Amino acid sequence: MTRAFTSDFLQYLKSNPQTKVGWEPQIDDSIDLKENPDKYNQHYFQILIFDDLENSPKLLFGTKENIQDQYDIKSSSFPTPGVCVDQEFLPSVVLEDSLIETGKRIAQLSTVRFLLQCRKLSQMMTCTWLDEHTIKQNRKINKTKVKLIRQIFDNYNLLPEEIYWVKENKEKSQLTYHDLDKKISKLKKETDEKFFDLLIKRESRISIALALLLCGQAYYKDENNGNFKRIHEPIFSTYEMVWEYAIDISWDTFYATRIDLSQAGERPKPPYTKVTLGYPPRPSEFSVTQEHIKTWVTAPEKFDDSNQYPFYPDPETTDWNNKQLQFVVPPYPYLPLSCT
Repeated sequence: MTRAFTSDFLQYLKSNPQTKVGWEPQIDDSIDLKENPDKYNQHYFQILIFDDLENSPKLLFGTKENIQDQYDIKSSSFPTPGVCVDQEFLPSVVLEDSLIETGKRIAQLSTVRFLLQCRKLSQMMTCTWLDEHTIKQNRKINKTKVKLIRQIFDNYNLLPEEIYWVKENKEKSQLTYHDLDKKISKLKKETDEKFFDLLIKRESRISIALALLLCGQAYYKDENNGNFKRIHEPIFSTYEMVWEYAIDISWDTFYATRIDLSQAGERPKPPYTKVTLGYPPRPSEFSVTQEHIKTWVTAPEKFDDSNQYPFYPDPETTDWNNKQLQFVVPPYPYLPLSCT
């Protein structure tokens, strides 16, 4: 069970130093889908669906239970935790000696997760530069996923034209955005508002397709078996995408930026920071080759002799013991870098 280290809980630990507590790096400490996959069944969510690869995506709203039934999505699929740090590299915290050591480990986990998000974002954006020939030559690369990621990035500021409310018994009704806002407002008055806490807010709606891609709530229909598959594994958690980040894109920089969102004169509403991802045109072959792009995009995190650019060090070295990361960003110029 995940534990939030609140001031009251820390005071309890000071008074009870014999207590041992497990901790895992989660942004939302209430999320524990492995132990209780049905916990969020009555909460409302959005997902992005490509049920026809030749057409634009659909934006779906509804309770988790109804969405799962409609599209046969696993109950543990959302809300998502975002990227997770390798537990062999940084195991869960267990309070043994002092709160200082516990705090140190928590800080390490937070930093490593942050840098892993940066790497994952860089790899995701860079994959959109892969050409047809390179994709065909590499089994690690899924052509459909690359195509859909590129489509979402290229149209990130366009609202999905088709939006649906998913109902019980695998039924759904089409709505306008105005109707949707009225429906959500009405439901909030009739039910507990906590059921709406993991819906991306209206203020972030301009980039909702990209937001859902980044938190792992974007799916496509596999033409081979008809199953719905996730386009990309989550980089951000659902909670982060709702409360912390508004996403924007710049077409003239290779660097990402993160700034606070000013909300003077009114009660501040989430999200509270804005991340602008660098998404420039693909450089010429003279500046960056397809081989360089492919090598970075397909590089796994774990070390092995065939991996040129691992994130984690060799477990047999002092770098592993000292928690020295290897490749957070690509070693080549002209590939997008990312900060979160």
